[in-house]
Amino acid sequence: MKDLTERKDRLQAMSHWCDIYTIEQIQEVIALLGQDTPITRITAVLGVKYGSRDLPVTWEETLSPPGTRVEGSLQRYDQLVGVS
Repeated sequence: MKDLTERKDRLQAMSHWCDIYTIEQIQEVIALLGQDTPITRITAVLGVKYGSRDLPVTWEETLSPPGTRVEGSLQRYDQLVGVS
């Protein structure tokens, strides 16, 4: 039973990885780490090696309730920590 569960988990992971990475990238990492490497480790190495580092230029904070957000610059904070 353990083999079937592990096989199912690996197939699900492979399906997920294929949505993000190329087959060549996946194959390279599995060849590097070995076929018996845990899924979590393969996922981590794929993310570090091939993950997107693109960050949005601007980010609008939308989680705080209206009226609790403080708009303004960080100039006072910069002065306190000695950053100019």
